[in-house]
Amino acid sequence: MGKKLIKTEKSVENLAVLAQITDEDPRPIMRVELDGKLIYANPASMGLLVQLECRVGDLVPSVLSGMISTFPENSGMKEHTVTTGDKHYSLIIAQDKETNQLNLYWHDITEETKFKKALLNSESRYRRLFETAKDGILILNAISGEIDDVNPFLVKLLGISREALLKKKIWDIGFFNDIFANKENFRKLQEEAYIRYDDLPLKTADGRQVDVEFISNLYIVDNIRVIQCNIRDITERKNIESALSTSRELLNRRSAELEIANKELEAFAYSVSHDLRAPLRTMDGFSLAMLEDYDKQLDVTGKDYLHRIREASQQMAQLIDDMLNLSRITRIEMRYENVDLNLLAIKTMNELRSTQPDRKVIFKVADDLVVKGDANLLQVLMDNLLGNAWKYTGRHSSASIEFGSMIDDGRKVYFVKDDGAGFNLAYADKLFYPFNRLHTVNEFPGTGIGLATSQRIVLRHGGKIWATGIVEKGATIYFTLNGIGGKGE
Repeated sequence: MGKKLIKTEKSVENLAVLAQITDEDPRPIMRVELDGKLIYANPASMGLLVQLECRVGDLVPSVLSGMISTFPENSGMKEHTVTTGDKHYSLIIAQDKETNQLNLYWHDITEETKFKKALLNSESRYRRLFETAKDGILILNAISGEIDDVNPFLVKLLGISREALLKKKIWDIGFFNDIFANKENFRKLQEEAYIRYDDLPLKTADGRQVDVEFISNLYIVDNIRVIQCNIRDITERKNIESALSTSRELLNRRSAELEIANKELEAFAYSVSHDLRAPLRTMDGFSLAMLEDYDKQLDVTGKDYLHRIREASQQMAQLIDDMLNLSRITRIEMRYENVDLNLLAIKTMNELRSTQPDRKVIFKVADDLVVKGDANLLQVLMDNLLGNAWKYTGRHSSASIEFGSMIDDGRKVYFVKDDGAGFNLAYADKLFYPFNRLHTVNEFPGTGIGLATSQRIVLRHGGKIWATGIVEKGATIYFTLNGIGGKGE
């Protein structure tokens, strides 16, 4: 039997009654014919009609016509969920038995829908975190003490199946006997709502002992008291801490030994300085006295021998000074401050010029060479590097010495460059070893300590030093001060 449309005076009266009843109702209420024609809408429906793009007298839009056309005859009422735009509605369609027309009762469930969706997303996120967490998680019923849930990490840590844990009383699980030895401890957990054990031994199913950090919190979820226990494996962390503690003890012991060794070295250095200098001064002094007092009695060969004795004793004294200075560089206390290498370099070059004012040397120095370091040590560094450049350009009628900086692979590199004697690049690594000389004393005087001292100063500033050169075309000494930072680094 097909659906019948009843249009009588009774239906008009019924519609008037509906309008009177629903006029003040805040919910949208409408009436439609069985063919889908909208015949009434209360004032609260006006905004919804705009969303539906429908007016009284029009056929309802397709989103409703399908519901109406399939509405079973004499079914009473049926509920649907309708979405229009960003709004969600619960729609109840009820049939008027007298007119066979349909009443549409709308209830805005937008906020409720959003809340349910957010809750679902939140639960989904929590479940993902729960399943993928790298800590063990145990969910307990705070009333019964039963295990309601356990995550995969804890299952793997304990070496027991999830099914074997679920619905078991927490105090009946052997793994946790040290925490929940009896129900009194469990009640204590309920009362305090928070319990923490920073270091707890836990035995696994295969008998291994695992050190864990245990934290429990009590929550109320849907009026149900729930306890969440977080169990973190700290075995590896404890092993690392133990290793670090052992290393610190070893380091402290080595530091104490080093301090003793340094004191012994200082005593030895003092002894060397005092005990060796005295005979050297005697040799030099008596040689000079013989040259002055017995000048006429000595022949040329005798005088030459005495001059050689004096030169050797003076060279030995200089070597002792250099060795002591090299030793002090390693032990001296560092005092960090902003240091302008430009000013240090100019000071060194002025002193060098004063020793040989007739030399023709072009000296270039860059600006903005401020670093953070020990001013005294950096002055020694400048004296050594620029002093070498001055010395090894000494046989040229004119020379050029440059001190500057450049950027290499993102780091600032400083350099001292000259156009002097240079050296064979194959022996570059030997330059920074004490007493390793690439030129004879007759060619260029010195003890072979300067570059070794420079290297130790650079290393103490967290940098490194290296050299390039070509025989008779000059040399360049590069260094960094990477470990210090500050302006210019």
